[in-house]
Amino acid sequence: MRIGIIGLGNMGQALGTALAKGGRKVVGWNRTPRDFPALSAAGATVHPQLETAAAEADLLLLVMLSYPSTEEALRPLAGRLTGKILVQLCSGLPDDAIAFDAWARGEAARSLDVAVLGFPSDIGSDRVLFVHSGDESLHRELLPHLAPIGPRHRHVGTAPGLAKTYDNVLLARNYAWMMSYLQAAALARAAGLDTTVYTEVAMSLLGPLYGNIERAAKEIATGRFAPAREASISVHHKAVAGILEVARRSGAAVPILAEVHGLMSSAIAHGAGDREIAACFPEFLRPRSEP
Repeated sequence: MRIGIIGLGNMGQALGTALAKGGRKVVGWNRTPRDFPALSAAGATVHPQLETAAAEADLLLLVMLSYPSTEEALRPLAGRLTGKILVQLCSGLPDDAIAFDAWARGEAARSLDVAVLGFPSDIGSDRVLFVHSGDESLHRELLPHLAPIGPRHRHVGTAPGLAKTYDNVLLARNYAWMMSYLQAAALARAAGLDTTVYTEVAMSLLGPLYGNIERAAKEIATGRFAPAREASISVHHKAVAGILEVARRSGAAVPILAEVHGLMSSAIAHGAGDREIAACFPEFLRPRSEP
């Protein structure tokens, strides 16, 4: 299968280079013409005209900035995409993915929506996860051809917008975790601790965190939140209050933790003070106008 990379930013170049090094026939196109030495060295061909690149490819990996910019670029190819496979990899909203899938169907092309959960430097390794939605048979058909970009591909459903829904939800987790780490690192620095040592100790505690998440996931799935066996929300609430006081005295800003304290206060007000911390979950679904 001949693969076209449409959009040669950092991610497009990483995908194209990995595929070419993996023995795939790769052609590319970029809106702004320039040299792409890594692609050329890997054996890929970059064309100055989109029409040429598209004509030479069976599968088009669309790695442009947005869905609208992708449709704008492809519009001149109307009527010439019949039988092509269009894999949309840009970020966006589920509605964007649904609209693009309908547009592709109108062009008699097959379409798959993919979220790339990783950075360009992760491409080709098991650090990146590709979340697919759309035609499951197409997903299975493409897996051998996409193998060089990484081993982790997950099909999450036939609705085209699901991949982008997962993308946004998982990014919400990533941003929250990363900002929480930075917040705690700032508190460590303000309290006079060595941030390198803090990070080493924090990383060593990830195992218990995974266990807490697994237990919470079961409670979320059933909607039954267990009475505290380890520590209740009320106990956690008091601990967070102590951390907030340490932050106040050290001069560090801990806005995420302040919000956590407020959520715990609300959970206690709604009668969950004697439950495990997973019982804070309903607070994230409660209208913000409520206490």
